[in-house]
Amino acid sequence: MSVATVVDGVAPSIWDAAHDVDARRPRSLQSQLGASDTVCGRRAAYILHGVTPTDHADKRAAILGTFIHFGLLESARTEYGWLVERSVQDDLIRGHVDVVQLDAATAARLPARHRPAIPADVLTVEDVKTKSTYVWDRVLRYGATAAELRQVHLYAGALYEVGFEDVPGQRYVRQGTVRGAASG
Repeated sequence: MSVATVVDGVAPSIWDAAHDVDARRPRSLQSQLGASDTVCGRRAAYILHGVTPTDHADKRAAILGTFIHFGLLESARTEYGWLVERSVQDDLIRGHVDVVQLDAATAARLPARHRPAIPADVLTVEDVKTKSTYVWDRVLRYGATAAELRQVHLYAGALYEVGFEDVPGQRYVRQGTVRGAASG
């Protein structure tokens, strides 16, 4: 058990801990353009030009989204054997695909222990979003935004063109599994 220290007469909050942990996450430290950065054109331009952010907005909603995101993806991984948080990188974009559901033909190219419990009808790339009830209603009525579609298309394009990034923990899916799988 740890004991928090009072600094300048103010005890830290749980949010201080969450912000500190979030600031150390690889995504917070990443300097290369990520597919999620393309949701905001201004943010993408700042990253491409190496401009350091000067605003330090409250990130509570994003932090909660990260925790929800982790729980959802871990559930999909353990229950269905889906590929989650897999790295992709091409010449411009680096990122982590939230979920890749393999179709039967693609899954058959993996060692049996890495195949999903139930293959998808078609090879599917998903990007999980957390939203308020109001925003979810809008998504159900009108669909994903152009920026959200662009993000998942960038991931799918990188998978199709270069496949999964060659990093430990996903080398078994690196060569030939998804790359070019949509062709034919």
